[in-house]
Amino acid sequence: GAMPELAFRVKCDTVPGDSVRVVGNEGVLGSWDPHKSSVELATDANTYPWWEGRAAFNDGAKLEFKFVIVNGGNTRWESKVENR
Repeated sequence: GAMPELAFRVKCDTVPGDSVRVVGNEGVLGSWDPHKSSVELATDANTYPWWEGRAAFNDGAKLEFKFVIVNGGNTRWESKVENR
């Protein structure tokens, strides 16, 4: 059947060159490797500092994830929150 699609939305102060990715325990989320996550959020002049994106997951998947800011080889993980 169809895979459920989730919408992600996060408020994130960034600098040019940053990208915001959803990183977590599923393969599509990079299995906790920010550089392997295929879920990259987007923003523009009208919506900044809100970043948004969508991804489909297996039905019943038990997701754990965090938002990570990636800039080249540098990563900045969410702080002060447990895995979602």
